[in-house]
Amino acid sequence: MGYVDFVAYTTLSTRVAFLQNYHLKHASDMSRSAITPTYSCQFSHSRVAFCIVQDLVIKTTKTKALKDTHLVSRTFKSETGERVIALLHIHGKEKESDHLTHEWVHTIERTLVHAEEPAYERMEGALKEINGLLKGTQIGNGISEIDGLIMIQDEDGVLHMSQAGRAEAYLCRKGKTVQITERAAGRSGSQFLYISSGDIEGEDTIIASTERLLRCMTPAQMSQMLRKRTTALDEIRDVLEADKEPAVVSLIYQDGDSSEIKIPKVSKIFKKEKNGIKKLMNAISGIKNIKPRRKGRRTTSVKKDSKSLKSFVSIFSNVKERFNKIFGSFLSDLQHPTKKRRAHIILLASAIVVFIAIWAGFQVTNLSVHSKNRTELREIVEKINSDITTSENRHLMGDIDSASAILNRAEQSAKNIMQNESGLFRTEALDLLDRIREKRESISNIVRLSPTIVANLTSRNPDVSARGLIGIERGRMIAYDRQNLYSIIVNAVDEPQRLDGDNLILNGSYFSRYNTTIFMTKENRLIELIEGQPTAMKTDDLSGWLSGPDMETYIRFLYVLSPQNNQIYKYERLSNRYSAPTEYNVSGNLEGALDMTIDASVYVLRQGGNMTKLFRGEESNFTIRNLPEGALETATKIYKVRDRGNFYFLDPEHARIIVSRTDDDLGESLYLKQYVLEGEQIGTLQDLYIDQEETHLIVMDEKRVYSINLQD
Repeated sequence: MGYVDFVAYTTLSTRVAFLQNYHLKHASDMSRSAITPTYSCQFSHSRVAFCIVQDLVIKTTKTKALKDTHLVSRTFKSETGERVIALLHIHGKEKESDHLTHEWVHTIERTLVHAEEPAYERMEGALKEINGLLKGTQIGNGISEIDGLIMIQDEDGVLHMSQAGRAEAYLCRKGKTVQITERAAGRSGSQFLYISSGDIEGEDTIIASTERLLRCMTPAQMSQMLRKRTTALDEIRDVLEADKEPAVVSLIYQDGDSSEIKIPKVSKIFKKEKNGIKKLMNAISGIKNIKPRRKGRRTTSVKKDSKSLKSFVSIFSNVKERFNKIFGSFLSDLQHPTKKRRAHIILLASAIVVFIAIWAGFQVTNLSVHSKNRTELREIVEKINSDITTSENRHLMGDIDSASAILNRAEQSAKNIMQNESGLFRTEALDLLDRIREKRESISNIVRLSPTIVANLTSRNPDVSARGLIGIERGRMIAYDRQNLYSIIVNAVDEPQRLDGDNLILNGSYFSRYNTTIFMTKENRLIELIEGQPTAMKTDDLSGWLSGPDMETYIRFLYVLSPQNNQIYKYERLSNRYSAPTEYNVSGNLEGALDMTIDASVYVLRQGGNMTKLFRGEESNFTIRNLPEGALETATKIYKVRDRGNFYFLDPEHARIIVSRTDDDLGESLYLKQYVLEGEQIGTLQDLYIDQEETHLIVMDEKRVYSINLQD
C-alpha cells in the first residue's frame, strides 16, 4: 500500500483551527517511515502550540481454541499514558506455549512499557529482542508456528504496529476497509520485519487479528459490520468460528467523549471569579454581624442536644452500676465461707477460657503466617523452575551472559529457601540447586572425569613432593622436586638424580633447539643437562644470573620472568655460554606475574586471572570471550602448544584445567571447556604439559602424573 494522506479540521467554542498532515506506509527492515504530525491553535490574542491525543477504546475477543492452539491478548498502559496492545496465536504444546507467553509478556513490559526511549525506537528494539526469542523458541519441536501483532500509541497519538506470521491489521475509514500491514514475501518463519505508523481519525476503526480475515470475508463485509461497533466484534468472531479459524481479534478506535476539548470564554471565567469573591466577602461580613444572644434564651437545637446528652449519661450510669454490682458480688463470694469455692471455680474457669482464647488466637495467627509463607515459597519454587527453562532458551540462542545471570538469580533464590526458618520446600530447593549446577556446567561445557595415572613418583621416593613437570618428546618427561630429577619414559620412573648437591631447584624448561633441559637454582646458578650430565652454564653478565617465578625457551633464546622488576629478561644461548640479558618488556604490566608461555608473542598470567600479551615487547590486546565469571581467578600455570595451539590454564584450587582457543589477529580468544579432575588420590595440582599434537593433557600433583585423552 502506498501513502494515505488526509486532512482533519476541528472547530472549538472559540476560533480554533489546526491542520494535520499524516503519512502511513510500511517500513522495510525496521526503518522509520512515519512523519510526526504537528498541530497549531489560533486564538484571538495569542498563538499556542499543543498536541491533542485521544484515548483509545480497545475491545478484544477470542474464538474457541482448537487442540494445541493457544490464544493470548494483553493490553498495557505506561506511566506517560501510552497504550500497548499485544496479540499472540501459538501453534504448539501447552508447556512450551505457556513458557513462550511468559517470555513474550515480560519482554514487551521491559522494552515497550517501562523503557524511556522514544516510542518508535522502543518498538524497533522490542521487535529485535522478540525476533530472537521466537527464533530460539522454534528451535525445538514444541512450537510449530507463531502469529503475532504488536501496537503502541505514543504520546503524540501516533500508532505504530508490526505483525508476524498470518496476523494482519485493517483500517476502516469513511466506509472503506484496507489492509495496513504487509507480510514478508519469500521469507519463512515467524518474524517481525515491518513497522506501520499513523494516526487515527475521528470515525476510524482498526481491526487487528492473528488470522488473515480476508480468507473469511471481504473488505465490504468488514465495513458493513463496523457500522455497528457494539456488535461488530461478535460478528467477526462468529464468522471465524464458522470457518474453524482460531484467532484473537481486537477493535481499536477513539473514545469520542475524551476527545472533546472545551475552552471557557475569558469573560465567563472573570464573571465566576467575581461572584466567588463577592460570596466570600458576604460570608466574612456575616461573621462580623453575629451578635451574642441574651443570657437565659435557648434554641430548639440546644434543647435537643441536652436531651441526647442526658440519655447517654443515663445509659452509661446504668452499665457502670450493673458492673459494680456483679464485681462486688464476686468479691464478696471470694470472702464468704460457703460461696468462695464456687467463686474460685469461676475464677479458674475464666482463666482457662482466657488462656484458650489467647492460645487459639496465636494458633490462628501462626497458621495464617505459615500458610502465607508456604504460598510465597511455592511461588519462588515455580519462579526458579521458570528461570532454569529461560536460561536454557537463552543458551540455545547463544546469549551465554544472560543465561548465566538468570542461573545466578535462580541459585540465590534457592539458597534463600534453604535459609528460611520454616523449613518448607528444602528438599525441592536441594533438587533445584542440583539442576542449576548441572545447567551451569552444561552452559560452561564442564567435563568431570577421573584421569589415568601415568606414573607414580612414590614408587621411587615415598616422601617426594614434586614441584614441576617438563615435557620433552615421545612420551619422555622429567618431574622434579626441590633437589631431585625423576625421568619418566611412557609410564616407567627412573631412580631420582640429584641435580646440584644441596642446592634447591626453582624452575626448569626444555631447550628443544639444543635438546637439553635447563634448571635455575636458588643460588642463581643455571644447570643444563647435556646428554644427561648436569653442567653449570655461565653468562656474560658480570653480576650473574637473574631469576624469577618462571623461565621459558624459544628458538635460541632463554626468557626469565621477573615481576619484581616488571621485566622479562632475554638471554641468547651461545656455543658454551649465554649472553648478557636484554630487557624484552617495553609497555606491559607484569605486576603479580605467575607464569608465561611463548609463541610468536609472550603471554603472561598474573594474579587474579589477569592476562598480558606482549608482541615485540609492546602490550597487545588480549581477551577471552564467553569465559565464565571468575574462571581464572585462582589459575597458577599457563601452557600453549606453539603453531596456533590452544591455551591451557591450571587451577589447583578447583582441580581443573580451563581451555580456550588460540587468539586471532584482533587478540580475541574463545573459551572452549573445562576439565575437572575427580578422585580421592588426586592431590594439589602442580604443573601441566600438552603434547605437540594436542592428543593428551598431562597434569601432575605432588606424587603422581596423570593423563587426559583430549580426543574423547
